[in-house]
Amino acid sequence: MTLKLLSNLVAIERCDPNKLSTGGILLPNQKRPDKGTVVAVGPGKPIGDAPARSPMAVKPGHTVYFSSYSGIPVEHQGQELLLMPETEILAIESEGDPDEKTMASD
Repeated sequence: MTLKLLSNLVAIERCDPNKLSTGGILLPNQKRPDKGTVVAVGPGKPIGDAPARSPMAVKPGHTVYFSSYSGIPVEHQGQELLLMPETEILAIESEGDPDEKTMASD
């Protein structure tokens, strides 16, 4: 069964917040992860009465940042996903496109 998103909805798989120590001990993270990978996107929000839709800025495979409590958690085919409108995504992690204005990391 496939998941078909409507309007400007985005399906995101959260990054795993738990980390292994060098000794192999699982260190649980106490805060909810605010980073994930886009799994699926809707066709875009309709523009007025026209059949045209606004283009989506995110695409499947993008790594994105969002508020810790954004989205609605759902389970689809054993995979835990968050469904949220594209407007709740705060930033897209990129590989350094020189034409984009981004915050450089030190």
